[in-house]
Formats: sequence, structure tokens, C-alpha cells
Amino acid sequence: FPYTTLFRSNNYINIWEFIMNRKDVRNHNLQKIRSALRSMRQATKPQLAEHTGLSVMTVNTLVKILQERP
Repeated sequence: FPYTTLFRSNNYINIWEFIMNRKDVRNHNLQKIRSALRSMRQATKPQLAEHTGLSVMTVNTLVKILQERP
């Protein structure tokens, strides 16, 4: 029981629901980066962060993911 649930805002949520939400957020943020790159054509990571509203650290992680994909 304690290993399969998380406590958040006075509610228990299923750990798998939490993981899926994280994946959804990551996919949404990846789409933001792709869209920004299409519209800007060229940008530094800080510029991408400013354009998307994401942190530079998040942009760095997402750019690495995109570079690893075929």
C-alpha cells in the first residue's frame, strides 16, 4: 500500500497515474520545443527557454532527448 500511492493535497493518487501525468507533461514540453524550433529556426537553449516559458535546465534535458531520437 505505501509503495503504490502518493499523498498530494489531502488526496491519495495512484503512482501509475502520477507517472502517466509526468509523461504527458514531458510530451507536451517536447512539443513546445519542436514548435519553437520550427518558428525560430535557430535558437540557443536560453532563447528556447524564454520562448517556451520552460527553464533552461528543462530545455537542456528535452534537447538531449530530441537529439537521441532518430
